[in-house]
Amino acid sequence: MTAAPAAKRPAKRGGLHVIGDSGTPVDWWFIYKVAKGSQISGPAATGQEYLYFDSEMNRTPVAQPVMSRNRIDRNGALSDTLSQLFTPAAKANKDLGWYCYNDEDRLQKNKKTGASGGAGPSDRGHCKGALAFDLASDSALWLIHSVPLLPMNAAFVYRPGELEKAQTLLCIQLANCDTAKHIAQLMFDAHGPNVVTASDMLTTAHDPANNIRKPPITNVPVTLGNTDPRVLLMQDKNGSTGAGAKPYFGRVPFYSAGKQKFTAIAKNRIWGNPKLDPDARKNGAKDFYNDLVSSVLDEALEVETWEDAKGEIPPPLENGEKHPVENTASVNLAALHFPYAWPEPVDHAKLAISDRSNPPHLDRYVCVGDINFTDAQEQRGGGTCAFVCPNLWQAIASVLVEGTPKGEGGGAKASTKKVPSKTAVKARVGAMKPAAGKSTSKSASRPTKAVKAAATKTSVPSKRSATSVKPSVKQPAARKKPGR
Repeated sequence: MTAAPAAKRPAKRGGLHVIGDSGTPVDWWFIYKVAKGSQISGPAATGQEYLYFDSEMNRTPVAQPVMSRNRIDRNGALSDTLSQLFTPAAKANKDLGWYCYNDEDRLQKNKKTGASGGAGPSDRGHCKGALAFDLASDSALWLIHSVPLLPMNAAFVYRPGELEKAQTLLCIQLANCDTAKHIAQLMFDAHGPNVVTASDMLTTAHDPANNIRKPPITNVPVTLGNTDPRVLLMQDKNGSTGAGAKPYFGRVPFYSAGKQKFTAIAKNRIWGNPKLDPDARKNGAKDFYNDLVSSVLDEALEVETWEDAKGEIPPPLENGEKHPVENTASVNLAALHFPYAWPEPVDHAKLAISDRSNPPHLDRYVCVGDINFTDAQEQRGGGTCAFVCPNLWQAIASVLVEGTPKGEGGGAKASTKKVPSKTAVKARVGAMKPAAGKSTSKSASRPTKAVKAAATKTSVPSKRSATSVKPSVKQPAARKKPGR
């Protein structure tokens, strides 16, 4: 069993950096947190363990994730990266801007317990993360994750209750602040995030008169102006709420500082929503993965998300799409030589990969994002971030267990919706041809297929059925609110 070193070294000074698990800057990192109580053999997991992989590890031709020696709620890549925003030096930096968003809100009371931390506004996006940028050094980073109530406020605190479920996280060192602006524009137009705290925000996030300090703490609102999407989002504003919002989807292809290509794909709460989208009312609801992600990437997908959300799983070809999207049942890390496995009801991941049955010449995508693969999520905004990484794809493909399990604690069931004919859902959008790093979007039904990048040949792990692996996990005593 291989483990990442826990020793810390001082990070590079100046600007914002994605900090790797060993304490030094990396271009990007990926984390798959282990569910509490999961085990194949040996001691049950505490929920603090996590699978880790980053850009430096990916330099090796054949590399795979390691089990970190750090603990996700105490130290390591997540803590070191996010904590940069909350230090005294960060607070003194007049050119540093950031906002954290989460569909679970510290200002909302839990309906069952009355404690702080309930579901955020239902018209906001189902998305969690942080976008930060330092105008002086022209550095920026984007964190995408699935952890509810992280952070609660301007401090790194990983709540003990959030150790129960498995989670996915991706953090990217953006090329510059302009890239952060393009991503923020997509968020403003599509995600519609619930911003819970920001560098210039007062503690009462949802008071329109109280969003930005006057005068602001930093120079960012004045330097960028009130029409900049980063400033608007710092004020908890977006373009996908309100009566005038229209169906919208978009994508932003961009590069990291280390030249890794990513594509952010997102939709707003109206697109594909049969209650709000006229096209969806006429031709049937559209699923984020079935009708958008698989179409943009031009590949069949497999999806591992939290499905215990009182919803149904869309069929593989919901609207007669070109590429099927299939649900996976559980995760088993035995193929990576780690003694942990867990079933779907305790997996809060928002993960998709290129289908293992795809032809060898196709790209091997990994997608980390916001949206669950359930019918209920058709009514929420959110997105995913896709990138080609054969090493990471190979590892994830080897641990996903195929199929939807039965009788494992209330997971979602197959959708019973009527599937429209192919002629009823023909794409009505021209080919999307984005400028590098800029948002490409349409207020319409579905995108046409994206132009394929250079092919990458990768050996394909065989799919394992849900009955071939029986993961052991201690179920949490009480379930969280559905839809997280």
